[in-house]
Amino acid sequence: MKQQHFTMYGHPIAPEQATDELKALYSELEALLGSIPPHVQIHATHALEEMKCFTDPMKFTRNHPELPLIWFALMRLYVARKDNYPYCIALNTAMLQAHGITQAQIEAYIEDMTKAPLDERSTLLLSKAIKSIYDSHHFSQKDFEALYHAGYSDKMIYEIIVYATGFSGIARRLNTYLVKE
Repeated sequence: MKQQHFTMYGHPIAPEQATDELKALYSELEALLGSIPPHVQIHATHALEEMKCFTDPMKFTRNHPELPLIWFALMRLYVARKDNYPYCIALNTAMLQAHGITQAQIEAYIEDMTKAPLDERSTLLLSKAIKSIYDSHHFSQKDFEALYHAGYSDKMIYEIIVYATGFSGIARRLNTYLVKE
């Protein structure tokens, strides 16, 4: 995956300066991600005790028994494009391309979510996850019934809504710290 570089406001503790618990966390994150992105450094510097908001979702997506990793990258990319989070656009586009998804497929999906390079069942879940972020006031019994009919359990629906809405919150927080050119 092509490495992207973004600058964040604030004064994060760089990986080479980390000690003790932060150094251990950076080692774990480096194993998961291959690097320690600046947005993770800023969060770890100021809220180390809350870093599970990054590590738990990463573990959840990498070890999910029903959904491929690209499902999560597609969800994040949709939000990033809609809300203009350049670091998430770049990182998730690169992740999708590393998994064989073409730029043409990505653009078709952004224009029409039903064109996601996923099966129909996973695309349905993706559309409902996005709805939970942008239209939660209209998320209704019909939405839940469609997900149940597709074979999703209450637990799975809850986990995906938590993941989607949680990502949206984290992305907004990080965008505050992103140095805008």
